[in-house]
Amino acid sequence: MLGPGTVFIKDDRLRGFKVLHLGMEHGEPYVKFTNEVSVKKFEPYKFHAERAEKPKKQIEQADKTTYPIPDFITRTANETKLTKKTIVEIFKGMRAEQKENIFFNPEGWISEFLSQIKITLSDHIVDNIEFEIDENAEIYDSEELFPEMVKQPQRELIEAGVAGLYDKVQVDSDVERDFIQNLVRPDVEKDNTILYF
Repeated sequence: MLGPGTVFIKDDRLRGFKVLHLGMEHGEPYVKFTNEVSVKKFEPYKFHAERAEKPKKQIEQADKTTYPIPDFITRTANETKLTKKTIVEIFKGMRAEQKENIFFNPEGWISEFLSQIKITLSDHIVDNIEFEIDENAEIYDSEELFPEMVKQPQRELIEAGVAGLYDKVQVDSDVERDFIQNLVRPDVEKDNTILYF
């Protein structure tokens, strides 16, 4: 009977020890296992056990090697279209420990620096975009932009599905056909795409 203090041991040598029968013999309880081993109160089954030690975690501190730093100011300016002066101001505004990381992994640091600037720029554009109606602008006819029927070569049309702007969509290659059939349609079925054209 299992009670408080029962310890379960995971050991490969105990695999065959599944209880087959619990009983009494000559007034003494015994347990018979599926591997034909019987255990009685005064006749225990013994086997040799070895204590396995867990390997100790070994952490090695690598020497912090410094590397030459490429011109990340120019690279960032070219990729973000910000001025070098702006990039320098952003760099100056960073915490000292963030700046120091460039010496140990310049390429990784520059990639993350660029990524964070691009994300911040994108967020800034999204948060500050404004639309104005220009009274003098040319007004387009929505029927002209999105006609009810579009004439397309019939051999290059495939079913658009429920999220398509039209019943069919034109494809110019097998790549486009595979994209619609294997990516867009399943995405629509998962409610991840609302409309495509």
